[in-house]
Amino acid sequence: MGQDNAQNGQIAGLERVSGVSWAEWLTAFDAAGARSLPHNKIARIALDFMPEGVKNPEWWAQGAAIGYEYEVGIRLPGQSSTGTFRVNASRTIPGDRDAAIEEWIARHGRGAEQLGHEVSKQRTSRTEKRSFWRASLEGAGKLGGGLFRN
Repeated sequence: MGQDNAQNGQIAGLERVSGVSWAEWLTAFDAAGARSLPHNKIARIALDFMPEGVKNPEWWAQGAAIGYEYEVGIRLPGQSSTGTFRVNASRTIPGDRDAAIEEWIARHGRGAEQLGHEVSKQRTSRTEKRSFWRASLEGAGKLGGGLFRN
């Protein structure tokens, strides 16, 4: 399968911080039988193989696992570990984020149906830097919108 351009950068970073070549990572995964394992087990293999002293080893292990899944064709670019795909779009706009999220909810978030699916479990959340609206779509996963403070 091989890697896409974004993944190539991730692999180069993994090699740089770990001091382990991608070929060695692939050998370690294959030796552990990773082709038939779920994502969390592949990430565990990566974490166990990660050299001591690497900062944020869990983060790098996730990237190594995803890179392996791409490499052997058990995950496509943009595909989550559950087999679903996620879509994201962003745009920077000036304004108050609380007012903006309320306006977005008023225009788009109050309907009983979104994208042809029944909406349930609508909820909002807020942190110092982020405001979100989320909902579940019957038979189609989740839908959400978020605003971030620069």
